[in-house]
Amino acid sequence: MQQGVAAGWRSDQGEITVWVKHDSNGAYQAATSVSTSEGMNLRKPDAFPNTVAGFEFGSNPQAVERACQKWDGSFQRVTTPIMDAFFCTGATVNFLVRIADVGGFFCSERLCELTLHLRDSPTRTLEMLQLAHGAGEPNDSYSMSCHQQTIQYTWKWMMQGGKIGWLRASFDCEPRLTYDNPAGVAWRLEQSQQTHEADLRAGETQAAPPPHPESSPPGPIAPEVHSKPVGPD
Repeated sequence: MQQGVAAGWRSDQGEITVWVKHDSNGAYQAATSVSTSEGMNLRKPDAFPNTVAGFEFGSNPQAVERACQKWDGSFQRVTTPIMDAFFCTGATVNFLVRIADVGGFFCSERLCELTLHLRDSPTRTLEMLQLAHGAGEPNDSYSMSCHQQTIQYTWKWMMQGGKIGWLRASFDCEPRLTYDNPAGVAWRLEQSQQTHEADLRAGETQAAPPPHPESSPPGPIAPEVHSKPVGPD
């Protein structure tokens, strides 16, 4: 068991905690957790991992396919007008916990989001993540694919230029870990905004009163607008 000590400072602007621990060789390692008054948990200097389970962020699809095959996985790329995704099934990747499959998204032909589907238990996974990155920020969430309420844990890293990288741990009926570099975070936020706008348009369409038959010229009926999540969670 690793031993360590912690010291913290708190102000109206947020909270800073410095954790110092021994590694396996007896050397000291330090990590700093910064919580802002807005509730974001930003860790510095513990950097956002540039490579996760052998997959390097920023890699092109060909490099990602080679990484998948290196772990004896089967690679499949899926592209549509609104997404560029891949699946790596059956890969025996090297990671903190046991992984069943790997998937993700490309942003402008570069790996920006990586999802690891868990074979290990959520309890052990959360313990290992907390040892590696500190405590995650729990948030109530609703799983669209599982149709259930769940708790999602989030780790966020402050990166160069004020950009953010994050890790989301979802423990619903499809437990998984999702890493996004800054390009992936921007893409996810854009998708969320588009979904929100589609929901608003759908609500306005349903709330609008029917036109009076005598005052409205005949014409085609506008199709309903349904919001739908893009890609895997």
